[in-house]
Amino acid sequence: MSVTDDAWTITAGPLDLRFTTGRRGLLGFALRTVPGALARRPAWSALTDRPAPLLLPGVRTRGSAGQGRREWYGARDLLPIRAVSAAYGGADLGAMAPVEPPVRFGFGSAPRNPSVTRVTTTVELGPA
Repeated sequence: MSVTDDAWTITAGPLDLRFTTGRRGLLGFALRTVPGALARRPAWSALTDRPAPLLLPGVRTRGSAGQGRREWYGARDLLPIRAVSAAYGGADLGAMAPVEPPVRFGFGSAPRNPSVTRVTTTVELGPA
């Protein structure tokens, strides 16, 4: 992965992805003020879990990951993706589009509009 200003390039096996990000919005600026130590705290994720789906429908900041594991997410930045080109095994993956229908795995979802989010993840393992 390489990032230059607002241009990102990611190569992962057969996936080649290039995208550019746009200007950070108000929510992105607010998230950048969250210190890493705070973002890791389950209490912070509990506090932000109520407003998160109001700001980004479907998004959750805590939940169960199955097998007795619990997870907490602390978002620390949000940038819109403005342009993208992607190929898998040399085949073009097409134009950028909203995430529709919403993702239905795990306990949350992804924002409808393509974006890059910096997230601190905390996982509590279940009983051994």
